[in-house]
Amino acid sequence: MLLTGGVLVGSAPVAHAQSNDVLSATARLDMKYDSNLFLLPSDADAASLIGTSKKSAFVYTEDADLLFDKTYSLQHFKVDVDALNQSFQGFHYLDFSTVNYNAQWDWHVSPRLTGDLGASRHEELGDYSNFQQYNVRNLEIANEQHFDVDYNVYAHWHVIGGLQRFSLDNPGAFSQVGSFTENSVQAGVKYVAAPGNQVTVLARNSVGTFDRTLDPVNLLDTQYVQRQAKLIVDYRLTGHSTVQGWVGYTNRQYGTFSVRDFSGPIGGASVNWTPTDKSSVSVSFVHDLIDYEDDASSYYMTNVVRIKPTWNVTSKVRVSAALDFAYNAFRDPVVPGSTLRTDKEWGSELRVEYQPIKSTVLAAYTHWRKRSSNVDEFRYDDNVVGISGSFTF
Repeated sequence: MLLTGGVLVGSAPVAHAQSNDVLSATARLDMKYDSNLFLLPSDADAASLIGTSKKSAFVYTEDADLLFDKTYSLQHFKVDVDALNQSFQGFHYLDFSTVNYNAQWDWHVSPRLTGDLGASRHEELGDYSNFQQYNVRNLEIANEQHFDVDYNVYAHWHVIGGLQRFSLDNPGAFSQVGSFTENSVQAGVKYVAAPGNQVTVLARNSVGTFDRTLDPVNLLDTQYVQRQAKLIVDYRLTGHSTVQGWVGYTNRQYGTFSVRDFSGPIGGASVNWTPTDKSSVSVSFVHDLIDYEDDASSYYMTNVVRIKPTWNVTSKVRVSAALDFAYNAFRDPVVPGSTLRTDKEWGSELRVEYQPIKSTVLAAYTHWRKRSSNVDEFRYDDNVVGISGSFTF
């Protein structure tokens, strides 16, 4: 979902082909009311910041999606192309149109040698929770290409590896993240005890290059190297529940300004429980270190907890909800005496879908977000309500 910062995931539905369809198309319309589009603090002088005292706006989205999904012998191909147009009432300088895609080839040379090859492009208007150049479109364009391989060496043992290229373009000049290109290589070993039960050890090395010149004033580098190691455990407790847990260590080093280097443990866990064929609950926790470069920080440590229940009330009605909490602590300032920023974020979401016929989905949704911070300008409270409709043919 666009303009959804904080901890909530977007609520826009993803188009899927009807069962056994090779080619399908989906059209979707969405209208939502956002009470605080730019996520301003409650006591902010909106007129001086965004040119009007009105913080709210209606956001309209038109979406056309074309999906190709086909299996040929041992090969599976999937291509999803999405054309999107979004407009903002009263803030038309934010309006944009784009075409995104996601292409994937799940290849099989033999039952023991498999992998996937893929590429994607995703352009969206990011939110203003941290980006505070309110007269600029915070447009983000992400491109990704990858190649992964899995070789069943012997019995339960697999050797895995992959290559990835990822680029992020921030035309809005969000210097805390920056525009960059990252090339990664990873390798590891996986032990598969049974379907759904496996242990993976993975090492990853990434080399990143920023689209900027060396900045000795703000201590912004042009390159970095990030190394990461993970132990991942997937386990099926029963026929109704699965668990995944992972622990690891990450280390980022910059080419010139080592004062911004950081490292530390990372990890997470998730539980998915399906007590009945009509209901499910997922609970997750993530601890991570994320780069964020300004005078007052080089990165932040985040802890995120999420609970999401889903209930298929009938064959035509589906209800889902989510509760989120995140704690973010910003660390390693480069200007002495800087305030060490800490944020707490809360979020909730409720969505009701009605499917009168197989090809049509109507939905209504609402979500609420709130952030408290020891730095006043990063506090906000936001409410969103919306309706959408999609038709697949």
